[in-house]
Amino acid sequence: MLTRDPKTVKNILCIGAGPIGGGWAAYFLSKGYKVMTYVHDPAEVDAVTK
Repeated sequence: MLTRDPKTVKNILCIGAGPIGGGWAAYFLSKGYKVMTYVHDPAEVDAVTK
């Protein structure tokens, strides 16, 4: 299994932008990470763009 030193991680991908995925995205953004979110439900778009 490939492993990476957590201190070298700079980018995060959150799958889903509902209450849980959106919460994780906000958390990682607040810690200074670059976050990309995969939105699989069009109803979630407003949650991550506003």
